[in-house]
Amino acid sequence: MLYILHGTDDYTCEKELAEIKARLGDPELASLNTTVLEGQKLTPEQLRGVCEVFPFFLRQRLVVVEGLLKRFQSKKRTTDGRVAGGESGTGQDAARWQAFADCLSQAPASTVVVLIENEEMKTDNPLLRALRPGAEVQRFITPRGADLERWITGQVKSCGGQMQPGAVRLLAEIGGNNLRVLANEIEKLVAFGAGRAIDERDVRTLVSDARESTIFNLVDALAERKTPRALHVFHELLGDGAQPLYVLTMFTRQFRLLLQIKALRERGEPTETIRKVTGLFNEFALAKTERQSNRYTLVQLKLIYARLLQTDVEIKSGYLTPDTALDVLIVDLAGVRG
Repeated sequence: MLYILHGTDDYTCEKELAEIKARLGDPELASLNTTVLEGQKLTPEQLRGVCEVFPFFLRQRLVVVEGLLKRFQSKKRTTDGRVAGGESGTGQDAARWQAFADCLSQAPASTVVVLIENEEMKTDNPLLRALRPGAEVQRFITPRGADLERWITGQVKSCGGQMQPGAVRLLAEIGGNNLRVLANEIEKLVAFGAGRAIDERDVRTLVSDARESTIFNLVDALAERKTPRALHVFHELLGDGAQPLYVLTMFTRQFRLLLQIKALRERGEPTETIRKVTGLFNEFALAKTERQSNRYTLVQLKLIYARLLQTDVEIKSGYLTPDTALDVLIVDLAGVRG
């Protein structure tokens, strides 16, 4: 049996692969009977050799090949119609993908083969086109907008919980579209809800607090002039599904708080006034934020706030992509002097 799993939604793709593997039988024996191959350097002869290995104490074994189809993905076409990039443009390349197609179509019934790609394959991919008639092809695209909200609702139900529509929209907005991260957040929310419908307050408490803590760590790294650390924290946030514009919004909020506290302290305002202006009524949160504020001068914080606004303009005008703009911003802020 041949499966082809491709698309940007690696979370659902991995779940499907796990289900295919589970159908082999005993989990320990299934692991012993599973081989994972890197498709970028694989030869047809190597693949054939692995596919012809007889299963050990099971009816079937599993061969997973990652990135093979991508080798034959056309990148672009020149003005005269020739393919530029990929391995699908010459007679030699055609012979290569045909050799893989022959090998996979002739794999014994005792071998289940899964081809996995972490991006969507084009319909003109020659190896995909050759294999499609004899394969089960599944396309996994990361959901967005209303599709993401439906996915969240379904995931909550599968965990045995309920979520109010407003909470679903909020989670989709602040949780990003990394489904693996969202699935973990949903598990925590369902456990926290303890049988009642999850509301917006629950989402803000559990999901937002975690993100705000990470933003706080990012600002800490900047205050200590630890640029590599700050960039690492930022890219961890992106990896967790946070959108760059959301990070910029949280970033701006945090530095606004630092600027407000610094200005109010220099004017001799009492702590009660600072609490009312900043909204930081929690003593621990106020103390942490004031400690960060003390690492900057008022001039530095004004320069940083102006730089944050500049970054917002650069992104919205299309001058820089959001990821690049935030990378440049972090490097700049780590070097702020005043």
